[in-house]
Formats: sequence, structure tokens, C-alpha cells
Amino acid sequence: MSDLPVWLAISILILRIGGIGVIFALIASRIYHRSGRVALALCWALASLAWGYLGYRQFCSQPLACDAVMVDDHLLDGYWRDLMPGFTLIAGVTLAAALAAAIWLERRGGNLAARGTSNPARRILITGVVAFGTWCAATLAVVSVQGWPRV
Repeated sequence: MSDLPVWLAISILILRIGGIGVIFALIASRIYHRSGRVALALCWALASLAWGYLGYRQFCSQPLACDAVMVDDHLLDGYWRDLMPGFTLIAGVTLAAALAAAIWLERRGGNLAARGTSNPARRILITGVVAFGTWCAATLAVVSVQGWPRV
């Protein structure tokens, strides 16, 4: 199996992170309009935890990433405690920024998913770019503060 070219791997990463942000913003916007702020906060918290957990599991699935303390895969013991908060924080900040961008754009020109409003593709693109940029900044901030976990 050959490795992906760097440009393709980066493109896939941008589409994945931006897409998650846009999808969350679309769903959260509908939840907010139908159920209010409490439901929105619950949706954000659950989505952040889920994305953080999936990011943690993806990271630890890589060779040698978490192998040092693998004990019967009980959530990889120390790595769960050390890594999960960082991944969840990155996810939470990214989703909050995507939602904030979608709300700001909605107030400027109509609902993010509505047809017939001024250029919904542009608003979706901007929300995705905000999500990816925030994910990059949050990842750098968490890594610089948290560092690599100690075994």
C-alpha cells in the first residue's frame, strides 16, 4: 500500500475538519431554533465529547502512539486520562467557532441551509474554513500547553 501524496492528505484533512464543523453548525442551528439554548449546549457538549473520543481513538490506533501502556485496551489507562481532555477541548473549541461563524453569517444574510438566500455555498465555505482554522489553532495551543503525555 502506497502512502498518499502530501497535498491529497492535507486536502482530505481540510475537508474532514471543515465538513464536521459545517454539519455540526447546520444541526445545531436547527436544534437552537426548535429547542433553545439548553438543547444547543447539550448538543455541543455531546458532539465535543464524541469527536474528542474519536480523535483520541484515532490517535492511539497509530503504530507506537499509545503502545507503551496498552493493558488489555482498558481505554489505554493513562493515555485516556492524559489525552482525552485535550482532544475534547480541541473539538469543543472548533465546534463552538463553527457555530459562532454560522450564527454570525446567518444574522448577516439568512439561514445557513436556507435556499434562496444570498449565496449559501459561500456561507458554508466560510464556516468550514473557520472550523479548520480554529482546529489548527486549538491543536497548536493544546500541544504547546499540554505537551506530550508522560508514561
